[in-house]
Amino acid sequence: MKSNVKLTGVGPATVIKAGPEFLESTGPDGGYPVITTAGASNVTIANLTANQSGNVLNGNANPGQRFNAFLVDLRDSHNVVASHVYTRNPFTYSIAVVGSTDFCVTHCNTLVATSGLYNGLDGIHVLDSNTGQVIQNHVDQRVGSDGDDGLVAHTISAPVYDVLYAGNVVRGGNYGDGMQLALGNYPIYDLTIRNNNFWGSPFGIRTGYYDTGSNGAVHNIDISKNYIHDLVPGVAFPDGGNAVDIGDFGAVAPVTYITVTDNRICKAGVIKVVPGTGNIVAGNQFCSHS
Repeated sequence: MKSNVKLTGVGPATVIKAGPEFLESTGPDGGYPVITTAGASNVTIANLTANQSGNVLNGNANPGQRFNAFLVDLRDSHNVVASHVYTRNPFTYSIAVVGSTDFCVTHCNTLVATSGLYNGLDGIHVLDSNTGQVIQNHVDQRVGSDGDDGLVAHTISAPVYDVLYAGNVVRGGNYGDGMQLALGNYPIYDLTIRNNNFWGSPFGIRTGYYDTGSNGAVHNIDISKNYIHDLVPGVAFPDGGNAVDIGDFGAVAPVTYITVTDNRICKAGVIKVVPGTGNIVAGNQFCSHS
């Protein structure tokens, strides 16, 4: 896409679909995006379905390209919106925000229905980006068995900060979590995770650490008023997981000012936050039924 463009359909019946020759060329940043902003700013993608055809194409044919770009790829952009976008048949992340600022992903719908074909099928993945909103989306990565994390904040080459995750209904996949804070050697901070419904995944909300160094801190995270319930073991956690687990799985940098308050937890294990300055766990309600 180019700057100052709106790509708008009439609803999910407007379909942009990968055809039989889709894998014969790559996107401007590599990979196989169905839609990519590729550096454009002031862009809106709305009211349509993006179908990567991973159920009929072999998305593993060039494994070095599969994660170079994503199904709907909001990349290196400023002021970019994805609204009422449906993603189907992914063979990579469904909606990814990469190296972007001032973004909004709202009222979108992701779905993983394949089994035994792929791994790493995240729903809405925010990578190296800041100052945005992921709100009022429906994310279901577990209709089939190939799905991974529902929501992700992820650092590789830059921090992730100032992002609101609110009002989402999220089922993470067989390989993942409802939401993961995935830390490389850059921090994740100033996130608000509020009023979401996380269910049916192996884990609720957790940190993960990947080649993390001393700069891979997590701080100033507000996890409040979420409903986390009916977690189901999977490949990732065959013995099941917890509702919230911040700082486990390999923390080597500080975990501070984590606030976990007023969440409702049902059939979803416990809340764990490692000791750290300003960390608060209070006012959460636990029940034994949904």
